[in-house]
Amino acid sequence: MSAMPIPRLPNPLTPETIEELMKARPYWDLSHPRSPLYRRLVQRGFEIMYPHTRYDAIGRMIDLKPLKPQYIAHLVAKENREMDEIER
Repeated sequence: MSAMPIPRLPNPLTPETIEELMKARPYWDLSHPRSPLYRRLVQRGFEIMYPHTRYDAIGRMIDLKPLKPQYIAHLVAKENREMDEIER
């Protein structure tokens, strides 16, 4: 039995592609064995897109100022290369 591949950040990384990850069963079904991976992937996507965002007292994001798309693409490629190294 081969191991399942580690999920990757979508490229291009946009609010819409993050929403698609959030619709996947492993993200919303906490009993799914890959739930922690998908939750970390979504979190990392937000961290890349909005690195300078502040949060209010209950954890909602405020001051949404995304990075430029070309810089986001660079960070996504770097992150996915690191995942390739982990899988080897």
